[in-house]
Amino acid sequence: NKLCTIFGILHPATLKLMNNTFANISDISFGGKMHKETVRPGNSWNVDFNSEVSGKLSFKLWDATNKAIEVILRDEVTIKNDEVREVILKNDTLVLKGEKVEAIKTVLGISVLTIVNTTSAEISNLKLGEHTREVGLKKNESWEIGVFNDVDAVLGFDVNVKSKKFKVKCEEKINCAKGETKSFRITDEMLVKIEGEEKALKLGDLVNASVLTIANQTSVLLDDVSFAGCDTGAITSNAKKELFI
Repeated sequence: NKLCTIFGILHPATLKLMNNTFANISDISFGGKMHKETVRPGNSWNVDFNSEVSGKLSFKLWDATNKAIEVILRDEVTIKNDEVREVILKNDTLVLKGEKVEAIKTVLGISVLTIVNTTSAEISNLKLGEHTREVGLKKNESWEIGVFNDVDAVLGFDVNVKSKKFKVKCEEKINCAKGETKSFRITDEMLVKIEGEEKALKLGDLVNASVLTIANQTSVLLDDVSFAGCDTGAITSNAKKELFI
């Protein structure tokens, strides 16, 4: 009746569906309402209902080949008037594909690689293959990457040392097979190479090192430069090299 309609408008039951998966979703259906447009990872769909609503939530997942896979959220969703119900779709969320219950990452056949920073180093601008993360990765924070193919790449990142920033690459390659879930830990003991340098060193030694910059401001080549037993090799005119002591 009219009174119920007014109450529903003033006190709606609201669904907020967050897409925190690695895939695009579309054709979301719940409570008699449909959203056909694409909801990309990190985005959401909000919808209001005039009365309490309960039922199954269905949607399409889009895989790497742009193929749509129809699934239904395993658990029913119930929303009461004056309630905002947030449903977060994650890679581990269980859905029905046909009559089989699977995690979304299994339905998509994706590899999930989690990179964890276990050091106290200030790390940022991480890069693994085509995947990048510009924001910093603090101690015990993780970066989760979803990929549709095998991973066989070297991790690179920036590390701050005594207010200086260095670009480094890990000596060890990261391997993750398609469909596999794997963790890779950044540790103080791992070997890294500074961009432009040949010699690898432990990340912990780099972070705790003192940095000495030797600049050649002459017009001649300086050969066999060393300090306190540390060799830098040759330094050309108007160039500089850094020593980690």
